[in-house]
Amino acid sequence: MKPRPFGISSVLVALLAFPAIGLPGGGALTSPPVREVLDFDGDWRFSKGDFATAMVPAFDDAAWRAVRLPHDWSSEGPFGGEYASGNGYAPGGVGWYRKHFKLQATDTNKLVAVEFDGIYDYSQVWINGHFVGGRPYGYSNEAQGGVHSP
Repeated sequence: MKPRPFGISSVLVALLAFPAIGLPGGGALTSPPVREVLDFDGDWRFSKGDFATAMVPAFDDAAWRAVRLPHDWSSEGPFGGEYASGNGYAPGGVGWYRKHFKLQATDTNKLVAVEFDGIYDYSQVWINGHFVGGRPYGYSNEAQGGVHSP
């Protein structure tokens, strides 16, 4: 399945550490979970186009444009009547965003979550070549995230 066009408004990574949760035999929680939120908005790569292997970690994105989120490539135009399909006369198509990052050794055995505050229209999210989720449309008033059908 080919990736669809999307714009991203913000991205965060949440690192969660659970020191002693869910002890067998009814043990008590010894300390509350610690949550660390990292700014993940910088150092993204972007290219408009359809790249069949862009989800593969070894894909060469060196020639792609460096961007900082939030970023919406469709709003860069050009705007025109030929693009009048419900997107404000902005061009459509497929666009890819990529980010290279490494988890620290201290993150071993911790729950790590990637949280997207805004991705629009037919998004797919891949981490290390593995599809982890997406949305078939842009907006949702659901309280919980995840992959849902319209």
